[in-house]
Amino acid sequence: KAERRKASRRKSSRRKSSWKVHTIGKGQRLGSIAKRYHVSVAALTYANDITRGTVIQPGQKLVIPERDDENGEAARKARDAGRVPGLESPKDRSDRASRADADDGSSRKSRRGKESWKDYRRRPAKRGYVTLIGFAGSWKGYVTSPKGGINGNARKEISRVLDAADLEGGIHPRLIKLLAEVSDTFGGRPIRVVSGHRTRSYAKASRHALGHAIDFSIPGVPNQVLRDYLLRYDLVGVGYYPNSSFVHFDVRGAKTYWVDHSGPGQPPRYSYIGKGPDPRSLD
Repeated sequence: KAERRKASRRKSSRRKSSWKVHTIGKGQRLGSIAKRYHVSVAALTYANDITRGTVIQPGQKLVIPERDDENGEAARKARDAGRVPGLESPKDRSDRASRADADDGSSRKSRRGKESWKDYRRRPAKRGYVTLIGFAGSWKGYVTSPKGGINGNARKEISRVLDAADLEGGIHPRLIKLLAEVSDTFGGRPIRVVSGHRTRSYAKASRHALGHAIDFSIPGVPNQVLRDYLLRYDLVGVGYYPNSSFVHFDVRGAKTYWVDHSGPGQPPRYSYIGKGPDPRSLD
């Protein structure tokens, strides 16, 4: 028994510098990732503190258990202790989230004094012309007609890029109009779509399932700046995720703002849910 314990410790020591980290690609699932590395889904999920039903996202990183780590326990301990190169430990993530939370509160005013959405405002070369880049494809073209309505082809193509081609009615027309305004405000920069229509979500009444929501970013515009601009609108939902690469935006009957410190594929960790600041304070 003593020899087995020594052997186990030697294996554990060797693992410290040899952990594999997998970066999730488009279309990958937990089952296919586990099969690729010849480990069980149960070990993979336990090692990364997620469940089989967790919605994983492209770009998210997972520690891969060794084949003899049948339940993923050793990999999880290494992950939690910050011993996996290239993977942030939960403690470091939590500390960063706390700093971001504090920054969102007492120091928000001073930060805005240095960086306002108006600093990133640009005159678009073509007003009403939108460029969308997403996992389901890309599209660019004029969204609105001279009379102010939405071009029929634009709604069809935007619904396709937001993965709502098969959704009855497609993407909500008001959301499309607001995205055109956002694009115009920031000089027609491309809108990078992280998520549009989807049926799986932690939120039971997710507006993504209705085609009323988008998770997105704009290259060259910090997410906190984009958030401040979106909060100027009424009857919308704005979600800020300090530990992710996007801002959530949706259309709804009452304005709502929230801050969620969860990382990709993790359950929500809200630090604020409410109406948000006075829009006049964001200019």
